[in-house]
Amino acid sequence: AANRAAEAIFGLPAAALLGQSRSDLVPALVPALQQRGDDFAGVIRIEARRADGQPLLLRLAIGHSDVDGERQSVAFITDITEFARRQAELEGVQTALRRALVVVEFDLDGH
Repeated sequence: AANRAAEAIFGLPAAALLGQSRSDLVPALVPALQQRGDDFAGVIRIEARRADGQPLLLRLAIGHSDVDGERQSVAFITDITEFARRQAELEGVQTALRRALVVVEFDLDGH
């Protein structure tokens, strides 16, 4: 199933999303899951692209269960592109502040 959030993340209408394989939507997903094994359940970050080619950073929370003897998998996908950009920006500011603090401490010691 595909909801409006999935449409917004991938830039495709729900009908087009339903026709896509997971490797079409997130090409790096299959190799990432193969590295972790078939029974992997947890959270991963993975890169993808919107339909218009814009890069995405996705957080996938993956789980499994058995329903009537059949294994079912579910993945909750969150677009964390903007969060990651802001986090990197904040880390840059923190690094600059630490460097400035070192300069101030050096000057206050009289050297």
